[in-house]
Amino acid sequence: MAKVWEFVKDKSLWRKANLFLTYAMVFSFPFPLDISLKILGLWILTSLVIFDWQSVKNSKHRVYFVIVVLYYLLFIVGLLYTQDLNGGIHQLSMKIYIVLFPFLFASVDVMYKRYFDRILSWYVLGQVSAMLILLALATYSSIGFENGHLIFDPRIDKRLSLLQSFAGTGNYFFYNGFSRFMHPLYASYEVVFAIAVLVFLKHNPYSLSYGKVTRWLVDYRIFYPVVIFLIGTVFILGSRTNMISLSVLLFLSVLYSSIRPFVWRIVLALVVLSVSVGIMMYNPRSQQLAQSVENYDQLSWKEKLAHFSRVYFWISAYEIGRDHPILGVGTGDLQWHLYRKYAKMDMVRYLEPSFNSHNEFLEHFGRLGILGLGLLLAMLTYAFMIGLWCRRRVLLIFIIITVINFMFEVLLNRVWGTTFFAFFLNFLLLLDFKDKKLPKFRISIGKSF
Repeated sequence: MAKVWEFVKDKSLWRKANLFLTYAMVFSFPFPLDISLKILGLWILTSLVIFDWQSVKNSKHRVYFVIVVLYYLLFIVGLLYTQDLNGGIHQLSMKIYIVLFPFLFASVDVMYKRYFDRILSWYVLGQVSAMLILLALATYSSIGFENGHLIFDPRIDKRLSLLQSFAGTGNYFFYNGFSRFMHPLYASYEVVFAIAVLVFLKHNPYSLSYGKVTRWLVDYRIFYPVVIFLIGTVFILGSRTNMISLSVLLFLSVLYSSIRPFVWRIVLALVVLSVSVGIMMYNPRSQQLAQSVENYDQLSWKEKLAHFSRVYFWISAYEIGRDHPILGVGTGDLQWHLYRKYAKMDMVRYLEPSFNSHNEFLEHFGRLGILGLGLLLAMLTYAFMIGLWCRRRVLLIFIIITVINFMFEVLLNRVWGTTFFAFFLNFLLLLDFKDKKLPKFRISIGKSF
């Protein structure tokens, strides 16, 4: 019994288990939630076992810790004036990762820095594996037999022509028909970040000593085919939001490359941006939207709601925040206020929990007023400033593509969204590689680098 207890107390074994679970968790992000949640639970357990409060106390990011604690406390305060208590508790359960993960990462700073590249590499491998499985599923679903002959028909809705099936959700190789593990916007958000990670690993700005998996990924024979494959899947997933994210990523990648002279870098970056935008406009969903904008005056009210529903979601959330500017309507009540707005605009088909404000910033403004929105912006601004000051390009790209997605979707109302956001924000922010001082506002309350 004593030997068993010694085994349980052995922190080195728990650290190894935590690292293995970190690889497994980042690999599992693109797969169905019930898989990643089980791994997440074990990862949190091992992180708590090896937790070191002294490391947290010595962290150089106390301002950030204050921000996330105030952020969560505001959600608790919002329970005091919310009518939908169950909805409020649900929000608290979603946001717990945002306040928990910073402390867990600050505690394992040294270990994660050593295996920084491996963790990112396993994340990329997870994305590639998920996309390959989805392609295999789409191919399998498209194959059938008719009159004794093998046929290939990717249409889900056989009443549509092949071209029409790509414009909506009627094709196994596009948008919802393809993305079976999660919403296409979320899947493409992850893929765009995976491309950013690959570019970061290729340049290796921290001069890390790479493991075998990372060396294999950045080999030019693997790197370029994987990047091209992932870029192709962003188009297949059909998210206009993350086509914008991808365009920004490619533009910045060229702009900050080592191409000489600098003027050629600018020219090439603009060409890449123009081509990216042009390709995005050929996306069936983009063409459908452009057609609706062109014929806006001829559309009926129901057609306007169908094609521009997101705009009405934004207007509704903004009006709620405007009417309750300081503290919002409470932690759990925003959805009911949105329902009332939707009903007034005859948006009856959107009276479901999934039809939120479709904008993370307006969601916070309506739910917890200027204070809630301010703390979310403070969190993002702090990370962005550290990224600029310490030249952490992968952190900057993560913030940029996250903000773009926040403008068109609510990610932090879901376990997937909060865990993915909290994991990578803190992973990229709290692991300090540069021997450089932080901005002055940080030095005044803690030790410098």
